[in-house]
Amino acid sequence: MFDETPFLAWRRAAEAHVYYCDVISQELVALAKTGGLVVAGDFNEAHAWDLSHKTTTSAEFFDRLATNGLVDVTARAWLGELTTQTKHPYQVDRIFASTDVDVEVKEAAEAIGPDDGCSDRFPIAFSITARQADGA
Repeated sequence: MFDETPFLAWRRAAEAHVYYCDVISQELVALAKTGGLVVAGDFNEAHAWDLSHKTTTSAEFFDRLATNGLVDVTARAWLGELTTQTKHPYQVDRIFASTDVDVEVKEAAEAIGPDDGCSDRFPIAFSITARQADGA
């Protein structure tokens, strides 16, 4: 059984228990403090979920990361959310970066399409540019 005690401070108010995204966000915030962080994947969080289920669970997740210096570069590039999976109308796949890294999302996920018919996800094309300490 999972001992959620070390993560209780990170449990979102909209959740009855610590969810894996609470644990992930705690780790990402700690890593972001060291700088140079880019993380991409299925975070299973979507603003559209909150709207359709009348909750704030995803907003709490995103706010926690933003407050601690992690930028949702997919939301910035797409000016909102686009569907990143074929079965549900949610964007659950995202790229977050610390403010000292430039990440350019090349194409919207839907424009690329599923990779080979074996995945239920749309790929996200992006590039990463590390900035010099002087900001150049």
